[in-house]
Amino acid sequence: MNDSTSAIRYVAKDMVRIFRWRLSQLILVCYGFGMALTSWANGGILQIRNGYFWDPATQDYFIPRSMAYQTFNPPVGANQSLEQLAYDLVEFKKMYANSVRAEMVWNQVETSPGHFEWAQADFLVQKAEELGLKLFVLIGFQYAPSWFPEEWKAINSQGSNSVVLAYEHPDARRAYTNFIAHVTGRYKNSAAIGAWILGNEYAYFDLWEPSRSFLGFDAYSLASYRTFLSSKYGGSIAALNAVWATNYASFNVIPMPRSYPANRINPAYHDLIQWRKKSIGDYVAIGANATRLSDPNHLRTYSMVGGLFGEADVHFTCEDARTIVERCVSAGAPLDFWSINNYAIATLEGE
Repeated sequence: MNDSTSAIRYVAKDMVRIFRWRLSQLILVCYGFGMALTSWANGGILQIRNGYFWDPATQDYFIPRSMAYQTFNPPVGANQSLEQLAYDLVEFKKMYANSVRAEMVWNQVETSPGHFEWAQADFLVQKAEELGLKLFVLIGFQYAPSWFPEEWKAINSQGSNSVVLAYEHPDARRAYTNFIAHVTGRYKNSAAIGAWILGNEYAYFDLWEPSRSFLGFDAYSLASYRTFLSSKYGGSIAALNAVWATNYASFNVIPMPRSYPANRINPAYHDLIQWRKKSIGDYVAIGANATRLSDPNHLRTYSMVGGLFGEADVHFTCEDARTIVERCVSAGAPLDFWSINNYAIATLEGE
């Protein structure tokens, strides 16, 4: 694979790099989706060369040896002091780590609309620069910050608001891309940034909600779903009716299916899954494009769950690798490599 390739290729021989994590392994698969960047010969900003990470500062391939580390994320019990953070990074270096998978949590950085608190993020980047660590930083989030209006949040199949934002809501998307642009623009020249992770385990339900209530039952999502159907069937409601065995008068009256088919056969539900895949893909893509515009220097990736949470097909998240990659390419902001959170779910029902 040469440096200028923009084609999406799923090739098993591509390099797999493993990050150690307390609960799982994070696997980085370097596909070289985008063009290798060669304009920072002495900057130490990672590139992709021949399908592998390349460090122009050392003129050598870079093999991540890393810890995945929750820094400032109180909802999951992580709220390190700056002293603790500095101590931990030094300890990682003692363990011969050369990189850290971290995050700059939306709610912690943009504490109110347009108001950014940079002290913690700046300290993280500064210490990584001092220690020569590369940071693979999660900046793409599906969970709404605390200041989000309720109307920007997703509506589930029971008609209640979720903690997940509405992927199709234009105001939610503007807030999302604004956050990403501010973060990536601030650190665009830092060699400590190994790559930006533009999302982690997106789903069309709240991953922590036991009943797995599907989302997207708001006006913006319904309009997007109907537009998707019209495009798929060439604007012909007759073509859709022929496949679905229905008699809808127009696309504008089609409801969104709410339940998984018991016999697994329902063309309408199948099309709904394809729309959900595209919706998530487009949401990642607008974040990738915001990153490209604010920081053309650093690599871009997305972090996908490795499996289906050990659950049944009815709980399919609609986080589809091929669709995400294709939508980012279509947006003009291809991902440079792919990341997998490879959970060790060893059960008869799991994968």
